[in-house]
Amino acid sequence: MTSVSDLRTYLTDRKVPAWTVHLISLVFSIGLFAYILLSQRVLQPDLGHHFTILHDMLDGKIKVGHPVFFLLISIFSGGTRVLSHEIFAAFIVFSGSQYLKIVLSQKLINQIFKTQTSYLSLGLILLCQIAINIHIPADRFIVGAISPNYFHNGTLLLSMPFALLMLIGTFQYLENGERKQMILVLIYGIILAAIKPSFLFLWIPIVPFYVLYTNGPGKILLGILQISILLVFIIIFQSIILKNPSLDFKVVFNPFFYFGSVFNHFKVVVSSLLFPICCALAFGRTKNKPWILFWGFALQGLLISFLFYDTIHGLISANMTWQSSIAHYLLFLFSAGICISYQGYYRKPAFWFCLAVLFVHCLTGIQYLRLSTIVRSFFI
Repeated sequence: MTSVSDLRTYLTDRKVPAWTVHLISLVFSIGLFAYILLSQRVLQPDLGHHFTILHDMLDGKIKVGHPVFFLLISIFSGGTRVLSHEIFAAFIVFSGSQYLKIVLSQKLINQIFKTQTSYLSLGLILLCQIAINIHIPADRFIVGAISPNYFHNGTLLLSMPFALLMLIGTFQYLENGERKQMILVLIYGIILAAIKPSFLFLWIPIVPFYVLYTNGPGKILLGILQISILLVFIIIFQSIILKNPSLDFKVVFNPFFYFGSVFNHFKVVVSSLLFPICCALAFGRTKNKPWILFWGFALQGLLISFLFYDTIHGLISANMTWQSSIAHYLLFLFSAGICISYQGYYRKPAFWFCLAVLFVHCLTGIQYLRLSTIVRSFFI
């Protein structure tokens, strides 16, 4: 590179070959979870418990409402109950899901912003994979917070590629109105219901309003409403057929209880969404309509997280926050796309400030991963 201009052109204008995207995504994903699972064997708080659920499911003691993750662990472990085999199976599922998450994230960004894959966009997407809520020294890392990424919950990790596929299919359906795309979106939704339905609690209420705003009433809106209604019935049917009375699962309506004080709820929003907030303030004049959709997902997710909590066997769990994690990750992606697609972004101090904020999210994530492997638990 002979100048800053040449370097910028290389990073932003040169198209990254598809095989390079796949190779970098694969190396990143395998390296991350080989370290977490195969090397350090961090199984707490979820994975060890999930192995127990799998054993009880295979013994016929319980019915699991969302069995796909557990079945994949059983398949890739060869049906054994040897811990090392199950950990290796989890490594396959986790790293495979992460790989698809990166590749599909790039595809979604390219589709929304009508861009090609550049080294800058791929780099920002990789940064988004290790970003968590910004750590405030007086607090714990993810306990009492909402992170755009979690590295320990297998059902959440497995659901992310299908949430992205559902969103990609939604945008394609809005563009061409083809029935094939409508059917694919429905299929992805059904798969999500069998893995973890969290994203459906965002898609079902928000997407129809977004379509009405952007496309108006018509055939496409009718198709979206049909998908929404079918998915609602599928979730209800699934909850009835696979209901597990022994689980003693309850959803409680209690506004602003889960995170403590109202100030703590405000702190949760700022610490987890500082990068998207800064991007919205810096590039708020963007004419890109999907910002309504992504912020709608985030607000809907927070509404659920702040108004409800659930209990399992009388103990409060984090199930009402998973949809917010998905929404926050998607908002990080969209914000990264806004940054690099804004004309003359590299001349704006606001761009470099937003990039610095993203780095703080990532540095927090790296510190969190380091400490998690030391204490052998992600519940810190």
